[in-house]
Amino acid sequence: MPLDFDLTKTLDEHLVEFRKYLESIDPECTKILFDNLGTLKGDGNPTRARANRATFNAAVLSQLKALTPKKAGS
Repeated sequence: MPLDFDLTKTLDEHLVEFRKYLESIDPECTKILFDNLGTLKGDGNPTRARANRATFNAAVLSQLKALTPKKAGS
């Protein structure tokens, strides 16, 4: 399944397509990404944005480590 971007589509439409594309490659990692993606939304404050990225990174890392060793290493 190729990933194509259409300039007539909205960001939300592209996110749906991106998610489908990633799920075709690795459903578990896709779930981890999208379960935590909302953490990155902010209000433009750089200090809170850094904190949000740190929270996102820690959550994703923790969940990736919880995957089976074979899956995490592939």
